[in-house]
Amino acid sequence: MNRILLLWCFLCGSLTLISCGEKEEAGPATSLAIRSITPAAGAVASRSTVIEAQLDYTVANRDTAIGGGYLVEMLLAYTNQAGERIFIRKSGAAVGADQRTVTLSYALEESWDSSWASATPRAPLARPITCYFTLITSKNGIASNIAETKKIVFAE
Repeated sequence: MNRILLLWCFLCGSLTLISCGEKEEAGPATSLAIRSITPAAGAVASRSTVIEAQLDYTVANRDTAIGGGYLVEMLLAYTNQAGERIFIRKSGAAVGADQRTVTLSYALEESWDSSWASATPRAPLARPITCYFTLITSKNGIASNIAETKKIVFAE
């Protein structure tokens, strides 16, 4: 058990804390990592490509979400009407707080021909095709991104 000894240090005009006893060990950090992804980063993606990823995640502070609500999502890059690159959620899975692995997939065919000029205007896929994954929690109706992977870029 840690004991904290407080010493007033008037030379510096500040409070100095000295810790006695064993150092407390921190638990695992919240993380999200790509275990595998098909196709691999840099591989050619086409209309028929289905992106499938196995992701490992750990949630460090389990009581941050009401009811343990967590979501792992895939985001794909699109181009908005101003020509700016934006990321839109395309695939997701509700997950528990324990360290686990989750698999997500998304067929590019669903977005391949999207366009602002079509009969049902939608943001077109940005080129090169880029995706990444996020781990999200919700507390009091507010969603927060608590971990994310690096961006994966595919060739065309």
